[in-house]
Amino acid sequence: MNLRTIARLALAVFAAGVWVAAASGTNTIGRNGRLLVSSGEGLLLVQPTGGGVPAKLPGTRGGDTSTAWSPGGDRIAYQGAGSQIYAIDPDGGRRRQLTFTDDFNGDPSWAPSDQRIVFESARGSTYDLWTMRGDGRAQTRVTTSPGRHTDPDWGRR
Repeated sequence: MNLRTIARLALAVFAAGVWVAAASGTNTIGRNGRLLVSSGEGLLLVQPTGGGVPAKLPGTRGGDTSTAWSPGGDRIAYQGAGSQIYAIDPDGGRRRQLTFTDDFNGDPSWAPSDQRIVFESARGSTYDLWTMRGDGRAQTRVTTSPGRHTDPDWGRR
């Protein structure tokens, strides 16, 4: 690990009364306001929002990225190192693989209803958006037009 990487990992930013670990990945605060998941440097980390030392989320591996909290705050969807979508409890329990293809699957985003996930997939050699239930069932392709459809975000109403 080089000095620049160490500096990025060591840096902490105090913003809006919340300590957030700064890294090259994304930071997401759960709706419960207690944990942070950072996909910086290929690890999923959890940290109390009140400060403290980030710790690896139990049940995850290096290379995991693209985290998304469920609106209810009880599940985290993420892109696993093997380009599959997983869901896990904030404490590392109930880790479940949701996609099982040989193609890329990534960038999950939960629906406001907490029932479905939208994600990108390269099935059939084109990048399209797909949806599935929070348990991985009922996977449905939602875009079919030419071009690359990536980086979905369900948004909030």
